[in-house]
Amino acid sequence: MSLSASVVSRAFDAAWRSLHRDVESGELPSAVLAVANADETIRTEAMTAPGMAWRVGSDSIFLLASITKPIVATRVLQLVEEGRILLNEPVARYWPEFATNHKETVTLWHLLTHTSGLDEGYTAQFREKAVPDLRAADTAGVRDTFLNYAPGSRYRYCNAAFRVMTHVIEVLTGQDYISSISSGVLTRMDMPNTTFVPDPSSEKVAPVLDFPHAMDAWLALGSPSGGYWSTAPDLISFGQSWLKNGVAGGGRVLSAASVAAATRVQYEGTDDDQPIQPAPVYRGLGWALSGPRRSELIPAGCFGHGGATGTRLLVDPFNQLVLVFLTNRWSQTGFARDRAINAFYGAL
Repeated sequence: MSLSASVVSRAFDAAWRSLHRDVESGELPSAVLAVANADETIRTEAMTAPGMAWRVGSDSIFLLASITKPIVATRVLQLVEEGRILLNEPVARYWPEFATNHKETVTLWHLLTHTSGLDEGYTAQFREKAVPDLRAADTAGVRDTFLNYAPGSRYRYCNAAFRVMTHVIEVLTGQDYISSISSGVLTRMDMPNTTFVPDPSSEKVAPVLDFPHAMDAWLALGSPSGGYWSTAPDLISFGQSWLKNGVAGGGRVLSAASVAAATRVQYEGTDDDQPIQPAPVYRGLGWALSGPRRSELIPAGCFGHGGATGTRLLVDPFNQLVLVFLTNRWSQTGFARDRAINAFYGAL
């Protein structure tokens, strides 16, 4: 269903009023909200909380945190549709050393749906001591780690899975994964300001408040689970490419078959990391999906991803919209963001 720009703009007003209150109160340090249809950006607004020594604008650069994941997953899906690897093929076929500690049955499907069972305890050592080559150490750690449960049997959100996938990207393409994702995804989807290392002198870079210094090295190494920085315009462009079944301004980036597979329910279950009140989980390939048992007002069939800095990218195929929200505090709760999204859909 295609909505008029005026209807979408009125809904945006409702969402922005909600965010405005939360920025004014200091619950959010900043807010950038943007909405687009498949062809153009309809509205973008930016605001900074009172008393901050910096200001954000509509083109400010924010740490995306885990919105990095669907960007990396896009490159993986390209390799699948090129016939380089199967979703249900053991990763160990291309990385034999990964089979250690009974990981020989782990596949890309397990990695993309967070059902691999990989133990992530090995990452604690990186926060406790300096490591000369952190990327190499991270790759070695995930190679040698073990399983907490049988692949495919349970859901547990897993950052380490994306380090495995970047190694697979390098094996299959012969390129460093950062270069491979840049040429295969960022350039073709018109995302010029998306990078693992933004210019530290740029006034457009929004500082990450309350960021744990123990994770500085993790951020600098180009973490495939959460290290990309980007802007609202870049994320709009990325979302529009998915909304248009893999077509970007420069041509087709993904096949319609890849988009369909990535955005349908591949795994349905509950989040075992929340034992007191297990939340329903619907996962595509690299995407979180809105399913029939999810709360709040986002329609079933939408897909997107959030990040630990409070960020959110939402793609709505039914209303043919892309919604982007950016802010900049580590471990920012999603309450203010989700209230604004509810206000948007309540007024749409």
